[in-house]
Amino acid sequence: MALIVTLECEWCPVDLSMFQGGPFDESVTAPGVQWPGTYTSEVRAKKDETTPLLATMSVSATVVATDTVFTINMTREESEKLPAGTYFWDARDDAGTVRLSGKVVIKAVTTP
Repeated sequence: MALIVTLECEWCPVDLSMFQGGPFDESVTAPGVQWPGTYTSEVRAKKDETTPLLATMSVSATVVATDTVFTINMTREESEKLPAGTYFWDARDDAGTVRLSGKVVIKAVTTP
């Protein structure tokens, strides 16, 4: 699934939702900006950077025409570290500038 994000500021809030223990793969398009590169992405219990790191995601960005397409991935091993709940994430470029951030909702897997 692809999300289209309209930016009106230097960074963009993007909330994510995934199932516990499963891999996650999503793309987000930011129209009208060119922010290519590889990003550092961390998941924490709170927005505060001093809160312990719980998991990481892989975020890369490529420019397509005049837009930036971010690809966000979390491996099964990383998602298994997170119990069901709500967390916070961000994606920082090499200069440390946050380009994407938001909540990550981890849903428990239930079996009938």
